Amino acid sequence: MHELSLAFEIVNLVETEARNHGAEKVFGVTLQIGTLSGVDAEAVMYALEFTVPGTMLEKSKFFLHTEKGMGRCFNCDITFEMDSRTQGCPRCGMVPVQVNGGNSFSVLSIEAE
Repeated sequence: MHELSLAFEIVNLVETEARNHGAEKVFGVTLQIGTLSGVDAEAVMYALEFTVPGTMLEKSKFFLHTEKGMGRCFNCDITFEMDSRTQGCPRCGMVPVQVNGGNSFSVLSIEAE
């Protein structure tokens, strides 16, 4: 479960940024996880429950922004929503397609005091 190690990295990153800006407590964190990122968003949110006790994020609320997978067909030049990286073009069926979204994993915002 690499999501547990990702949760630890999120906590470390957020604490470092909060301290660099003179904050003592973190109240909210917004994460962006793409559907094609290879990261199980629910598992990350669950793992955070075990990684925040005793940190600046202990009382934080976590918000999840899901980025939909988007692809572009090289043959038809259409853009479409993708559910997996191996999905073909809905018009002509061509695989591979260019992935244009949904592969992100980032901290979008931190609310701190």
